[in-house]
Amino acid sequence: MRSKIVSMVVFGMLLSLVFATAGITEDSPKFSDNIVPDTLMCFPLKLTFKRPEETHKTKFAAVKFSHGDHGDVSCASCHHMWDGESEIMSCASEGCHDTFGDRHDTQSYFQAFHNRHAEYSCLGCHTAYNKKLKAEGKDQLQISSCVNNICHKSEG
Repeated sequence: MRSKIVSMVVFGMLLSLVFATAGITEDSPKFSDNIVPDTLMCFPLKLTFKRPEETHKTKFAAVKFSHGDHGDVSCASCHHMWDGESEIMSCASEGCHDTFGDRHDTQSYFQAFHNRHAEYSCLGCHTAYNKKLKAEGKDQLQISSCVNNICHKSEG
């Protein structure tokens, strides 16, 4: 019985290794210089957004994002320019949120994440989600102040 359990555990570990490395090849997706993938599964499961050098400097911690935590959200909700078939581009790609200097420009990199009234924006989506949580009498996501909230988590 014990050898059967050990065999099953070893088999499970090997199977996990096969699935974990299946999507990693020389042809794996390339990401913009603003993305640092922490875990990769044909898309970065976890990533850290690096601020493009052209953006305003800030004291806030870089945003760490998990696609896994947002698994119930459609890809096109955030990647609102995606046609559902072509390669998904980063927010800072040419023609999307590629304006870096003016935070108020709707095409700005800043607005991709901080537009409280846009469904594709992190802040817009989280604001709408908080309204739903409040109506249900549940705890809301901490989206303000910007220091040490769910987005800009302070280290340590």
